[in-house]
Amino acid sequence: MILEALAYRRHVGASLGEIRSYVGIREETKHPPRDDLAVLRRLEETGNLVKVGKKWFLSPRGYKEARGASLEARWRGEDAWILLALLYNREKAGSQLADIIATADHVDHAIPSREEMHGALNRLLAGRLIELKRDRFTVTEKAVELFSKVEASGKKSVQDQLDGLARIMDCPCCGVKLKGVRWRLDLDEPTFKLAVEAYSKSFE
Repeated sequence: MILEALAYRRHVGASLGEIRSYVGIREETKHPPRDDLAVLRRLEETGNLVKVGKKWFLSPRGYKEARGASLEARWRGEDAWILLALLYNREKAGSQLADIIATADHVDHAIPSREEMHGALNRLLAGRLIELKRDRFTVTEKAVELFSKVEASGKKSVQDQLDGLARIMDCPCCGVKLKGVRWRLDLDEPTFKLAVEAYSKSFE
């Protein structure tokens, strides 16, 4: 039943509360949260799940086994933020995580969390707006095309460009439809912390 709940939320991830809500109305015998957590831990150990923050996501291996109806994948606010950071870095030969964090801080005066980075990068990869080669991210022609439309509308300030990019990404006619998110990028905690530390050291 838990796997069924995860399959239903395979494009968006699932918190314990969301899993229990799904399972609770379907199971005949009620189970305590500790039983659900034990199952989730076993699924993590077998490589079917990855936990990021308070949510669990199917790994590429687990995703292959997912069947049935699912919630629709949708863009989130942090996606335009991270994409704009990458677009500002597009003249470089790809951006590493520390580069993205640095530019994202410039854009919105905040360091993205691991949860925000994990979600945004995976959705942007799924929407084919960015590519990953080795440890460097680059924007695709489609992303540059979207940004050109934002610039053509006369938006010059960082905030205006951020808002414009978010709107055009989600536009039904000229945006990008997310068909699904496979979570193929596993941004683990040590890797993310090293990137944040690398950015922090640039101020020393």
